[in-house]
Amino acid sequence: MTQPISFKSIPSVLVFEINSRHIKVSKTLKFEQEGEPVVLDIRGLIYHGDFHFTSCIIGTDGMVWYHDGITTRNSCENEGDLTSSLLKIC
Repeated sequence: MTQPISFKSIPSVLVFEINSRHIKVSKTLKFEQEGEPVVLDIRGLIYHGDFHFTSCIIGTDGMVWYHDGITTRNSCENEGDLTSSLLKIC
């Protein structure tokens, strides 16, 4: 999916809502600023539905942490690094 969007400066946080179960999430987002390429890495995903949500948090070191308040309670499970993680299926 490609949707051209223009910004005067790159925002510190971008949030997207995707209303499809059949979409591949890219691990990076590429911009061009003043003719120079800028790459932002994904830092988290939230899956929601039926009054419940789970999340994947991605650290600056590339480690993926999974959280589900029902199953993991107040802790997160380490899913490994971003290169090998499947980023949990919603």
